[in-house]
Amino acid sequence: MAVRVKLLLKGETTKEVVALINSGYEADTPQLMISISLVLLPGLWSPQNAKELTYDTAGGSLRVWLIPQAVKVQVVAEDASSREDATDIAISPLAEEPLISDILAGELELAVEDFAKGHWRFRWEPKEKTRTNENHKQHNTTHNIKQHHTGKPNLNHKAKCKLKYSKTKSIIGI
Repeated sequence: MAVRVKLLLKGETTKEVVALINSGYEADTPQLMISISLVLLPGLWSPQNAKELTYDTAGGSLRVWLIPQAVKVQVVAEDASSREDATDIAISPLAEEPLISDILAGELELAVEDFAKGHWRFRWEPKEKTRTNENHKQHNTTHNIKQHHTGKPNLNHKAKCKLKYSKTKSIIGI
């Protein structure tokens, strides 16, 4: 299991998503990595300010587009919420769900109590107060864009990455 929390993304409009806390997503600034489909939501951010970067990941190099200070993010729970934090958006053609960087998790005052059980709390809450995982399937069903190549030869992983990269680049207009 993993730890997922409900986020409000606030720009000109507001969107609720469930995001995965990823302690291995080490960043220099608060960042939320998102899929292409979230980029297409009108009124949240402007991709004109995006700059193309290459991230080093455990799986190898990953091209992303970073939009600095693109949106305000807030964790919402049933009975409490975090403060809002201005956050960079990293757009990835390979992201299947939103990912919270280490710095953003700290800014939102999130404390993971048990990754295996999906337990977390806000740092300012007593240690006995644990919250449970959000169900990402309920909130992010429209966020996964998978390419199906029925009747065509299967693409290897490298070819799939190039296809997603070129589609992402054309979608965000870079």
